[in-house]
Amino acid sequence: MHIEQTAIDGREAATGNPPHDALIDFINRLDFNIGIANNDMHLKNWSVIYRVGRTPTLAPAYDYVCTKAYLGHSETGLALGSARDFSRVTIEQFEHMAERAQVSTRLVRITALAMVDRMRAEWPAVKTEVPEQSAATIDDHFRRVPLFSGNIQVPVEEAPQPPPSTQFEIS
Repeated sequence: MHIEQTAIDGREAATGNPPHDALIDFINRLDFNIGIANNDMHLKNWSVIYRVGRTPTLAPAYDYVCTKAYLGHSETGLALGSARDFSRVTIEQFEHMAERAQVSTRLVRITALAMVDRMRAEWPAVKTEVPEQSAATIDDHFRRVPLFSGNIQVPVEEAPQPPPSTQFEIS
């Protein structure tokens, strides 16, 4: 199964909110899971909730763990384009997903790169709150995953603001 199918299905989940907000939320969650080396981002961890009749929206995020620290391998839970391994995840994979899902490639690119910048900027402050083995894995992951290893900068005025459900806190 490919993550593109989740994005395509997510178009249906966008009918209750502005579709652009649902897409931003989806891309931020996907980017975050890639950034924390979560090998466990399979379809059962992408859920929708029906708050208003038959209108689905993304369910609150759950099961976000740096599983690579414990599993030791670099396989993603779902394929992102042709990438089934974190070492092959690039911004082009996100663009390919957007094309297949028939959503804005520009919005997906800007959102994904903005989230990468945000994670890289905030990581040093939250790193001490993460178990040592996971922190070391994420540090190494940021260096090895093409999406995170580059010097990516998105002008602030172009970066979409994440919906409230993508505000991350360590508790």
